[in-house]
Amino acid sequence: MSHAIETSDTETRGYTLLSEERKHWTDLIDAQGQVKHRWFHKNAASKVVILLSDGRLLRSAYLPKKGDIAEETYDVAGLVEEVDWDSNVVKSCIYRDESRSTHHDLVALPNGHYLAAVWQSVPWSRCREAGWDDTRGFGKAVRERTKGGKNGNTEGGLCVIDGIVELRAHKSSAESCEAVWEWWSIDHLVQDRNPSGDNYGQPIENPQLIDPNYAIDYNPSLLQLNPGKPQMLHINSLDYIADLDQGELLVLRVVGDAAEGGVKGELQ
Repeated sequence: MSHAIETSDTETRGYTLLSEERKHWTDLIDAQGQVKHRWFHKNAASKVVILLSDGRLLRSAYLPKKGDIAEETYDVAGLVEEVDWDSNVVKSCIYRDESRSTHHDLVALPNGHYLAAVWQSVPWSRCREAGWDDTRGFGKAVRERTKGGKNGNTEGGLCVIDGIVELRAHKSSAESCEAVWEWWSIDHLVQDRNPSGDNYGQPIENPQLIDPNYAIDYNPSLLQLNPGKPQMLHINSLDYIADLDQGELLVLRVVGDAAEGGVKGELQ
């Protein structure tokens, strides 16, 4: 059964799409607050649900906990699926292992693929070499949470980097997503902390790159917001600009486009 909707916005012709995190249903609510339709889901909702133009839902969901290092390091989702009007899963795939997972946002692309905000845990030394200043608070609370970091020593511990991945899903079987394109923030940094780093330079002279220390340099109070998460950067929101064939991201106090034009992958 097809139920065409004119837009994929959260509010559509007076309706609101509501999906509470970690619940197993999604509601379409009218302007009077009445539930006009409810979808039911096997896997609990994560942080995004989108009503597509053909009436399907695109949603991210949590997979059962594994008790692995990924869950020690960061909050994981991992499941991407499209659901029809009758709650049947019609497309589904998993992007989740011990070091990677989807998290906040998803975007449907015209080619049937998805852009997903994802994270990856890497050795702490890689973040330090990339110029992230871990001496002022972000790292302290996590040194004994991540495997290898003990007694105030980050060596052997983990930090989290963010990225955007274009995913190709399969039919209704939840196989691994195929990553057909990847963009990782750590490859597009400029920093003035580590002179031996390939990305060493003056952030003010390189607006096309991301300064990983910008937030805590200009707003030290951010150190207190999430001290238990060893994250260098954090992408909250994605969008896709069809006319330019590029993605737009919002990442911890930095706004820009991950563009195909110009220098590939740099911010415009």
